[in-house]
Amino acid sequence: MNNFLELNKHKFSFGLKLLSLSFTVLFVVIPIGVSIANGTYPTWTLFIGVLLFGSVIFPLFLTGIVYLTWLNKIWVKKKALNRRPFDELDRIGFTTAYINEKSKCNYTEEIKEIVIDGYRIQFNVIMGFPSNIEFRALVKYPTVERERFTAFEASFKQDRIYLDIDSLVKVYSPKKEDNLTIEQLKAELIQFAQMMRLENFEPLDRK
Repeated sequence: MNNFLELNKHKFSFGLKLLSLSFTVLFVVIPIGVSIANGTYPTWTLFIGVLLFGSVIFPLFLTGIVYLTWLNKIWVKKKALNRRPFDELDRIGFTTAYINEKSKCNYTEEIKEIVIDGYRIQFNVIMGFPSNIEFRALVKYPTVERERFTAFEASFKQDRIYLDIDSLVKVYSPKKEDNLTIEQLKAELIQFAQMMRLENFEPLDRK
């Protein structure tokens, strides 16, 4: 929890206040306004109960779910980083970085990152059943004809590379990569960067 609050204390406080205000209006102000308009008045007991639920209990419940989701992703990421060859990322030039630092909607996360040929490539996890590992290269979205775009997708899919809004994502399944060495991984990431350069994807320097 300390790491979460250290990275997101301002967002956490803002999000809790926003939820509290929103649900106070939704559960308290609007229903009571409708009741009064219809000529009925809630008891003080009902008013205080609804106020506590809408302003405190429900916002705290939602915030707790968000925190547990964030915590679970951190646990899955640490588990992936303990598997070979991903436990040796530092040896090939990956360093600690942070994403969503400027976002007001998404909580900040600690990740691993490397720059190859000008492309910022970020290690993270794709939550699912099972969870996969992604190497996300931030790029400017290409302006191409529909036919060319379709050709991109078909070509990239063979190597488990997918187009996203502002990135290309190379996906690995940690349970299927036991024979992959750190040297092979580095060579594949270099090849990934070379492919992006060949296909005229411009690097996007944004966190």
